[in-house]
Amino acid sequence: MNSRILFALPLAAVLAFPAFAQTTSSTDQNQATTQSQSNSADSANATGKQPLQAPSREGFWGRVNPFARKKYVQRQTEPIRDRVNELDELTSTNSKNIKDTDSRAQAGIKLASDKATEADQHALDHAHSDG
Repeated sequence: MNSRILFALPLAAVLAFPAFAQTTSSTDQNQATTQSQSNSADSANATGKQPLQAPSREGFWGRVNPFARKKYVQRQTEPIRDRVNELDELTSTNSKNIKDTDSRAQAGIKLASDKATEADQHALDHAHSDG
């Protein structure tokens, strides 16, 4: 009996060590991934808001009910619809700004072209009057 305990105790320790190491490293990796995602999301997010979070688990033991109710679906899709509407507004604002900048640039190019043509005409008139 004593020899069984001496054999079982080290065996249990050897088997428990890798399991403990896996849970610790996966927790560290999840924290590092979360931190890197939050840092990159802060700098690369066009709207300045936090990225959408994954839906919370509901139902029996964290499993989602396959027969979802209408209110549940609306509650899960509401943040997505809000973000899409916000991005649509941002896109229309950017499009309007691009069109405005393009029209001002085109007007500037036309003005410069007209001035260049006028300068060429004055140079030709001046060359003809001297010659």
